[in-house]
Order: sequence, then C-alpha cells, then structure tokens
Amino acid sequence: MGLTGPYDVVVVGAGPHALALLTRLLVDVDDKYEERPNNERLFSATKKGKFQTKVKDNPQIQRTPRQIAAFLNSKQKQKSCLHNICVVDEYGCWMSQWEKQFDVLGISHLRSTLFVHPDAFDLQSLAVFAAMQKRESEMLDISRSIRGSKFSGPFIIPSTALFWDFCCHIVSNYGLEKYVKKGRVLDIVKTIDCNGCRVYTLTMSDGSKIQAKNVVISTGNTTLKNIPIWAEEIYVANTDRTVLHSSDLIQQSRCKGIGKMPLENMFNALLKLDSQAPSLGWNLKGKNLLIVGGGLSSGHLAIKAAMMGAKQIHLVCRSQIKVRQFDLSLDWIGRGRFKKLADFFSIHCFEKRFQVLQTARNGGSITPNVHEGLTKLIEDGLLTIHEDTDVWSCEQQKQLEESNSKKWVVELSDCGSLKVDQVFLATGSTIDSLKDPLLHHLHKISEVEIVDGLPLLTEDLEWQEDSGLFVMGVYAALQLGPDALNIAGARAGASRIAYKLNKVLGIS
Repeated sequence: MGLTGPYDVVVVGAGPHALALLTRLLVDVDDKYEERPNNERLFSATKKGKFQTKVKDNPQIQRTPRQIAAFLNSKQKQKSCLHNICVVDEYGCWMSQWEKQFDVLGISHLRSTLFVHPDAFDLQSLAVFAAMQKRESEMLDISRSIRGSKFSGPFIIPSTALFWDFCCHIVSNYGLEKYVKKGRVLDIVKTIDCNGCRVYTLTMSDGSKIQAKNVVISTGNTTLKNIPIWAEEIYVANTDRTVLHSSDLIQQSRCKGIGKMPLENMFNALLKLDSQAPSLGWNLKGKNLLIVGGGLSSGHLAIKAAMMGAKQIHLVCRSQIKVRQFDLSLDWIGRGRFKKLADFFSIHCFEKRFQVLQTARNGGSITPNVHEGLTKLIEDGLLTIHEDTDVWSCEQQKQLEESNSKKWVVELSDCGSLKVDQVFLATGSTIDSLKDPLLHHLHKISEVEIVDGLPLLTEDLEWQEDSGLFVMGVYAALQLGPDALNIAGARAGASRIAYKLNKVLGIS
C-alpha cells in the first residue's frame, strides 16, 4: 500500500478535542485565559512551585458581541506553514463519534455550559452564534437547579442541535474539511529518515502508512469497554445480541445527521431505522430490559427504551443515584475555577493529583433533567431502580417451544431475581494507557511513569520532553485536571499542545 507524508502534524481522531486543537493552531488569537501553568497573565508561581491565580473569577467577556459576530461571519485566513496537517479519523469526517453518541442516547442538551466549546477565538462565540441565528430559545438556563457556595451563575446550556450547527460552522469557517482523512490507525513506530530526523510511521488498517514529524493522539477512551466480571463470558459468547455494551449501540448506529432534529423527531427517526435494522439491538417493543450502571448514559438509555416501547425496565446501580448537573464538583465549574487549577498545579506528587481527580468527579451521576424523566417512568410503572445493588449472575434460559426468544435470569445481591429479554451494560470504559489500542504503542516507543492507568505527560502534554508525541483527553488528566476528557479539557489541552507546536514549527 502507499506511503504519504511526512506531515508536520498528524492528529489521530476528529472529535471536539481535535477540533479545538486545529482552531487553536490555525487562528491567531490572544487568549489571556489559557489554562497553562506558564500563562503568566493568569497564574504566578513561587520558587517552591506553588501557583496562585491572578484572576479571582472565571470571566467570559474578552471581546464585544459585534467583534465576535464579525469574526464568525468572515472566512479565516490560515497560517500557510500549517497547511501540512493531516487528521485521521475512522469515519472520515469531523465529530462523527460524538454525533452518533448524542443521537443514539437521545441527548437534547449538552451537560456543559454555553461558554465551553471548541472555538479558540472567544468564550462567547457560541452565545453570539445563537443570537446571529435567532436561536436563543435553544439556550436553557439551569441556574435554579444548581446550588452551592461556589455558585456563580447564570448557568446556561446549549441544545445539542445548536452546538452541532456551531461546530459545523467552525469547520466551514476555518476551512477544516480538507484536513480529515478516513482511516483507522493500528500501529505507531518511531523511525529515522534519510536526513537523520525523527519521523513517526502510522500503519493504517488497510495497510497504508502515514509519516509525521509530530503526532497528537485524540481518540478518547471509548475503546476499552468496562465489562463487569459476571458479564464477561456471556458478553463474549452472546451471538443473538441480547447483551450489549452501550458503546455497541453507538458504534453501530446509522443515525447520521439526526442530531439536527428536534428531540421528538430524533426518536421517530431512530424507530424507523430500527425497523430496518433490528440487529442494532433496539427491537425493544414489549420486552423487559435490564440496564446496568448509574451514570448519565444509563439514564438516557432508560428513557430512550421507554420511548421505544419497552414493557418493563430495570436499572441496577451499585450505589445510590447521584443527581448533579455537572460531572464534577461545582467549584471546578464556576467562580474559583482558576484557584482550583492553581492548587492542582501546585501538587507535585502525581498520586495526590490522582486523588484530586477522583474526589472532583466522585463517580457517575445523572442530570436533574434526566432524573425528572426517570421519576416519570417510575410513576408510570415502566421503571424500577435497584440502588446499592450488584448483579450476582446472569444466565440464559433454554428456549421454550412456544417462544422464539430466550430469557435472561438475573440474580441480584438484594436476593431479588429478574427475567429480562435484553441486557444493556452502561458501565463505561476502562482507563488504562497500557491496554489502550494506540497508547500501548507509545509505551513501546518510550516508557513513561503510570499512575492508576494514566501516563505522566509533560506540561505540554508530550509523551516525553521533545518527543513530538502528544496526548489529549482523559489520558492528560494528571496535567489538565478532572475535566480533561470534557470540552473544557479540550480547550485547555489544545492551548498547551499548540503552544509547544508553535515553537517547534517556528510559528510566532
């Protein structure tokens, strides 16, 4: 197969993190709120490495709405020296995985606020875009559902459709369509070219190879499914697709573009698709369903299953359901965020940083809106929630002559027993860079210290200093903080990597 490159930069993955990086690389912006420890306008450091913030609040105003609107309405000139960039994505276009996830789960609004998005130009860009499109009604004020000593509202979240259209506008405005190449990376090796310079060779699933001087891994952590021990054998051996992980539903979705529809139309479209492709695991009409997991995905799946005609839904959670708008503590979201970051940067023991990550996220949770939806299902007799409960075993009954289907008999830790037709595992992903399909190749190139599955990267999110290998997303959490995997982490990670690449590539 062919060999292309070498590119200055190859980005693996075309999700929100990669989009944030490209906008940060390709557009000359001055963002004094970049969340880098070496951003002297935001943080100061003592000789002992203790950081303090120079800004007491989390500001959102940098430019006027008129300035932002003018920027959004104009095609952006790109830095000519950065045209030699390639983005490799399994689906061959921007944010496909994100779109599939939101479509399949039927998510009407983002969990994060209006001021968190991939555009590097200004924090207010999405709000101004909504005003330009006369779509202010798609901005939902959730301030009343949020309480705490760290409150610094208003908190406004955008609709999925608004956010999606904004990202489409970013891609078009910056001319980013041409950067994406369809392909799946299987291997990354370090080589030396004829000039004695370092080059990375990426082997694709079709056998072709791409060479790059710098590589950014931005693929998320959805590839390592977290399968409970009791489900390992039945999940692997399951041929009738009655035991599925939530990521299976997302990966096999054919719901392209549905995210632009109103929520009720989204479900109608999914129902229509399901009648054409029952192998996707959505043939739920009149069936009993078990959903395992206590996070947001499990809540969305329960609501979705009810709308698709499930007869009875059982939601089994190992702990109590936690209801929170955000997936980390409020002081990381509103007033005091920069102080939290300064405190985090001041911790030089990475085991202690990991403890901060765990405390801030505090396990899975559901939003108040989803909680309302689940409560309605309980009142309607469609849903039973089993809290503080584990699944002990799950075995399939022998097929009865009068039935074309087999039942799963589920034994619970509370001594209860269920009979269900379908099992959905909304149990998330495992975070382990040693097992990650791509990052384990980086370990072969150069070993780095690991803290509970997370690699210890440099402050610029390099695998090792001046290695030219960068990592975005959850695997950068020891440097970025607890929202590394979120869009806020995408902005912060993009800032750090762009800062280093600009120096490496000689861009002012």
